[in-house]
Amino acid sequence: MKKSVIIVQLLLAFVYTRAQSIAGISGTRDTSYNITNEYNKHLKNYPNLQIVKEFSYPYITEEKNISYCKTTERELKLDVFSPREKSTTKRTAILFIHGGGWRSGNKAMHYPLLQQLASLGYVCITPEYRLSTEALYPAAVHDIKSAIRWVRKNAATYNIDVNRIIVSGHSAGGECTDRVAALIHVVAQGELGAVLVEERRKAAQLVFVHETGDQSRADRRGRGGRTRPHVGRGDVGRAGSDHRTTGRAGHAPAPARPAAPPRAQAQDRPDVGWHG
Repeated sequence: MKKSVIIVQLLLAFVYTRAQSIAGISGTRDTSYNITNEYNKHLKNYPNLQIVKEFSYPYITEEKNISYCKTTERELKLDVFSPREKSTTKRTAILFIHGGGWRSGNKAMHYPLLQQLASLGYVCITPEYRLSTEALYPAAVHDIKSAIRWVRKNAATYNIDVNRIIVSGHSAGGECTDRVAALIHVVAQGELGAVLVEERRKAAQLVFVHETGDQSRADRRGRGGRTRPHVGRGDVGRAGSDHRTTGRAGHAPAPARPAAPPRAQAQDRPDVGWHG
């Protein structure tokens, strides 16, 4: 009897230590990680630092705050940036996930990057997801999987090739990408959205991209030996440049480019660093 009690106590202790704490669930989104705060934090060491402004391209369409699923906490929304020009060739989609340590950040942080990519012929989608002050892990992963299903469901509306969907992200968004890639075949209890029977087959058609850190830390150092900050709204590199980011399925597919759209000049492209 005594031995059984000890075993039960050990099991309870193990479960307790493995359980997630709900102490940080406040129900309020942390907005501390944003472009303005990061700019002010790094400006002293980098006085020439500039915030990348949003682009105004007449040849792309922007749709914001589209509802893609409802959770017990709130309705989740996403934004779509797509080429305005009609194309007979279906386009590659990029689902880009914002960063912020899983507890902060917002989907507007990478607008300039996505505007640039849309100008090159990609259909870009950036979703919000439940942060760690709203719901426990892996809620955010479930949300991104729901966003992927939304992209597939609405592929015809945006002329998206369902065989060419890229999932990428910055910082925590890149980590979330890794989790989605690892769990794409797993249907978790309580996961949102209707799960299609063929989801496992479709999963093989996704390209998952995380920041690869093509440059060494030494290459990324600025004056004074400091690593360049990742303040810009396009933290995976210069939008429209030859920066290469590889995914789990190899290099990201080339976009279906619109017929000779106006192109941003080199000086208009955001010159920002990345981490990963």
